[in-house]
Amino acid sequence: LLLAFLLAVVLGARLLCLPRDSSALRRLEIRNQHATAFLLLVYVTLPPVTMVQFRGLDCVSLSDSDQDKFLRVDTNLSCSSPAHRRFSIICGFLIAIYQSTLLFSFITLYRVRHHLNPPVASEEEAVYARSYDSAVSQLSFLFDDYRPSLWYFEVVDILRREMFLVIMPFIHLTSTRAIFGCGAALVSIIVFRELGPFWKPANNAVAVVAQHSIFTVFFVALLLETGFAQQITTNSTVLGTILVLLVLLDV
Repeated sequence: LLLAFLLAVVLGARLLCLPRDSSALRRLEIRNQHATAFLLLVYVTLPPVTMVQFRGLDCVSLSDSDQDKFLRVDTNLSCSSPAHRRFSIICGFLIAIYQSTLLFSFITLYRVRHHLNPPVASEEEAVYARSYDSAVSQLSFLFDDYRPSLWYFEVVDILRREMFLVIMPFIHLTSTRAIFGCGAALVSIIVFRELGPFWKPANNAVAVVAQHSIFTVFFVALLLETGFAQQITTNSTVLGTILVLLVLLDV
């Protein structure tokens, strides 16, 4: 938020320092530069910052009989205390602001979608045309890797990453979390395999392999949590070797 505020201050200062006879095109160019910097900042920081924000709302019971809940990252703090309730309101407000940047990113891309997916004969021509289109060059980090028809997929992928990083830790029952993770990973495998969102085939192959690895990790966690893995062998070294090999097979 501080960096975003500084970007806004610098933008205002640059606009104020412009000569009065400056063209509207020059002012628009400056605004676009700062909008690009803002979107890039959001793109880099959104998943980790969101994860930290949601940690402030993640409360757990210390025992089955305990009705009171405490903050997972600091069990000295009670979630039922007035201070935490006030904090939750502020945190929820900041989460809403931060997540709205995804909507802003989508709207920004939607407004120039005809430049991102130009009506040409082939996909290769569309990729070439948008690469040299000055109207969208400053937004290239949001769409450059994706097929022209899937210009919005970066927003979808950020939501996917947030689901794994932010939402899943709120599932406190480990076995349920593992099952949910397996299901989400399977959906990701299908999406990446069937859509092939990247315009380079090699990137699609890597993405599918990555989703298989995520599925394997959650599946292994499910085997451990249900005790099925221990039925194969009780030797921790052998068990660890088998599980590592399962993960490496996907790579």
